[in-house]
Amino acid sequence: MGVSFMKSIIYFILFLLSCQTGFTHDRVVLQLQWFPQAQFAGFLVSEANGFYRDHDLDVDIQFGGPGISPFDSLIHKKATFCTGWLAEGIARCAGGAPIVNIAQLVQRSGLMFISKKSSNILKPEDMNGKTIGLWMQDFLIQPTIFIQKENIKANLESQAYSIDPFLRGAFDVVSAMYYNEYHRVYEAGLDKTDIVTFWFADYDLNYPEDGIYCSLETWSSSNELCRKFIAASLKGWEWAFTNKQKAVDIVMDYCMACNVATSRNHQEWMLSAMEELMKIDNNGEIQIQVKSSDFNQILRQLKEFHLIKNEIEYDNFYSSGVK
Repeated sequence: MGVSFMKSIIYFILFLLSCQTGFTHDRVVLQLQWFPQAQFAGFLVSEANGFYRDHDLDVDIQFGGPGISPFDSLIHKKATFCTGWLAEGIARCAGGAPIVNIAQLVQRSGLMFISKKSSNILKPEDMNGKTIGLWMQDFLIQPTIFIQKENIKANLESQAYSIDPFLRGAFDVVSAMYYNEYHRVYEAGLDKTDIVTFWFADYDLNYPEDGIYCSLETWSSSNELCRKFIAASLKGWEWAFTNKQKAVDIVMDYCMACNVATSRNHQEWMLSAMEELMKIDNNGEIQIQVKSSDFNQILRQLKEFHLIKNEIEYDNFYSSGVK
């Protein structure tokens, strides 16, 4: 009895010490592309619900915004993991950046051009002579190739991260994300029949977007850390899709804390749209693999349209076997 009791006391003290010191938790920094919104719901849920802590991770989530490149944060060792678009990741890697994709969350491109039906822009050639709004950085690759492929001669202007100039008639055509600006148009009072969409995925430009990246050094030296981060993040995404109202509660808390102007209705739309873009297979599961067909197509088109000079190997870009 005495020995057993002493062992119990020792185990209890060790447990308390481990909780106080937190020596089992690996601290990592996650750099996201934008301000808090349901585009990142899985990560926010994993942090808020303790899924990262359950996997012995202490995750510092850093939000992005205009002028912030998650890939630069990763390359300059300001972040352990970052989210980024597949085409940009391939281009960076082809340019010599030592990064790897460890989980491709979004499997279908949500980027498109939109126009008002009243402008009579119903097909790509109708964009000739019109004013097209373009976002910079990661958003520029697909529109650039689309314009070249369709031989469009238009007035190209930088587009702010707001749909208001389009609504006021400053642009004939603008870039839009399915989970964001596309919905904001309808929130502004337009009907679906008033808008013409040009999904880049429908023009042989399916460039899947949000994936998780880390440095080659992190993947090589801390493979288990990567596995834990992916597992905890996936748990957050699955929970978010199963408990959408509670997930939006968490997202809205982050939005309020960061003074992001948004609405609950818009974040609910965004979460459902993200599920559409992530769960595209018949069994409704989240797939994290970079499809070799997507990789090869993007690599070929980046080379064809002179956006990269060097080719890279699939196995050197996507680290399979994480899940």
